[in-house]
Amino acid sequence: MRSVNKGLYFFIKFKLLFIAQKISLFIFFAPQALLAQNTIWVKAPHTSLDEFKASVETLDSSLSYAEYKLRQRRAMAKAFKLKDKLLQAQKLYLSGENKKAIRAFQKITRLAPLADWDEEDRRILLYSFLRTAQSEENEDKRKALLFSAMNFAFFPISSESYKDYNLFPPPLMEEFRLIQEKTPALYAHWESVFPHHQIILINGKKMRKGEKARLPQSYYRVSAFSSSHQIWTQNLNLSELLSKRIQAKRLSKGYCENLKLAFDKEDQNIKILNSSNCPRPVSLKFSNESKNLNTKPDLDRLKSFDPSYSFNALNKENHSFKDKFSNISPWLIAGVGVAVLSIAVSLNYSSNDKTANDYIY
Repeated sequence: MRSVNKGLYFFIKFKLLFIAQKISLFIFFAPQALLAQNTIWVKAPHTSLDEFKASVETLDSSLSYAEYKLRQRRAMAKAFKLKDKLLQAQKLYLSGENKKAIRAFQKITRLAPLADWDEEDRRILLYSFLRTAQSEENEDKRKALLFSAMNFAFFPISSESYKDYNLFPPPLMEEFRLIQEKTPALYAHWESVFPHHQIILINGKKMRKGEKARLPQSYYRVSAFSSSHQIWTQNLNLSELLSKRIQAKRLSKGYCENLKLAFDKEDQNIKILNSSNCPRPVSLKFSNESKNLNTKPDLDRLKSFDPSYSFNALNKENHSFKDKFSNISPWLIAGVGVAVLSIAVSLNYSSNDKTANDYIY
């Protein structure tokens, strides 16, 4: 009987492990499958950003390339399974195995610069930074850990902005608050640094491109996503970042009807969204009448280019003109001449009188 129960136990355990594995695989690959169902649009070079956004929002099952790559990055970050690592560290911490717990929290914090975390994962990382700092008895080392926590979060951390604030002892959080107040910060204006990118992530946190952000002087993981230019990711110092103007390569090339992707697409659903203002190609169609036109050279007109032909034709015209006027009476010609002369003299007198009258006034 015991052997039957034991066999049933292992069978159920195997079944549960199999189901759990299936669920974990679904959780990992489901975002990829959902992304694959959408049409992913790349912005053409001549398409305005406003037209592109409006078109993507209007079209069914559509994503911009920037949003597609952002979701892909978020899904990749989930492969680190920070939530599972946090649960393991918490169990060690609550069971009193402080050294093992601190090592587990430290392992989590070392993952901070490796991915573009979502808000849930950022909260786990900040919690791990603070738990590590709490366990440190050396004041300088503790302050260094709190400084690292501030640099990762980089926004003012208070009881209003941070849900886990009250889980830590008040003296530690007061020390953390003073470090935030005394640390000099720089203001970042993303428009000048990323002229072609629409989504900016600093340590995974999405920034508003049109706003200035106050950041402590430190190292950050910076990722920029665009629907017209390649993704840019780098870990670097803030002052170094602000001195840059990122010029990434375009995702498409050509103009209007000659458009094509400038990279090997990883998804067959990636397409280029063309501008509605593109001129349509004009097809040159000839009517039947134009097709029936005689395009052979006119031999009679070509003769005009023959000097000898033109000279002979001119002589013939001159002779015909003389022949016409040779038959007119000379008396008639003389009479016409006298009449013309008398009219000219009378006009001359009238014009002189008019000029004199004009000068009187």
